[in-house]
Amino acid sequence: DLHSFPTRRSSDLHIVSVTPELLARIAEPVFVVAGGDKRAATAALVRRDPGLIAWRAIDGCARVELWVDAEGYAQERDQL
Repeated sequence: DLHSFPTRRSSDLHIVSVTPELLARIAEPVFVVAGGDKRAATAALVRRDPGLIAWRAIDGCARVELWVDAEGYAQERDQL
């Protein structure tokens, strides 16, 4: 079964995407976010924005961790 695959972006970043089936097997996902270009997505995740694919993927999880560097921090005070 294919549960993860490389994703090409215009930058030199190496990104791996995972399928909803894989995420359904993970009890406590951890998001690791670095860089200011992720600030809006980080803020949307903290707000539990249903329009964000990442939020929809983890909506049923009992516990989620979000690790963010200083540049990616969205200045949101809510907890997931």
